[in-house]
Amino acid sequence: MVYITTSRKPSQITRRLTRFLAIALGGMKENRGKRSVQEIIERAQAKGHYRCLLIYEHKGNPSKLCFLEEGKWLPAICLTSIVESLREPSRRLPGLSKITATGSLAKKMAQLFEKNDELLQGLELRITDTQITFWLDGSQTGPVLRVAGLEEPIEEDEEEKTQTKASDAQNEKQGESIEDDEGKEEE
Repeated sequence: MVYITTSRKPSQITRRLTRFLAIALGGMKENRGKRSVQEIIERAQAKGHYRCLLIYEHKGNPSKLCFLEEGKWLPAICLTSIVESLREPSRRLPGLSKITATGSLAKKMAQLFEKNDELLQGLELRITDTQITFWLDGSQTGPVLRVAGLEEPIEEDEEEKTQTKASDAQNEKQGESIEDDEGKEEE
């Protein structure tokens, strides 16, 4: 099962997507609040989940589906837009029982999702290189996720180097402004 949460202050469309994905993927959703990523990982593990899905947004619209498994980042699915379904499911969704991927990028994305092998009939996830759709009993249900591509995760060493460079640049900038202030005081 997957533990699903959002960015810190999610918009209404992001909350709806989170709720739908929790039902469709058979996971548990929870509001993030002020929790850090490390706190999210710890909370998920305490509840028995080894995989997390964080839904990030840009300008109020979901923009990335970021997966964490046992504390390691997996590739993120970048979204261009979401087309919400006009027809909401008339009954509770049974959970994800089948994943169909068409295309090389789609096959990589399909590896990020888990299906419930115990279900004989349920929701089908259809993934192409450009979109993700959900199908139940031969008809489309839920939102259509338009996909821009996959974003590979930053390795921890690279992330640390980037953070170190950023902090070094910040320290240099602060050092320059202190020297400028000292020069002004002498005049």
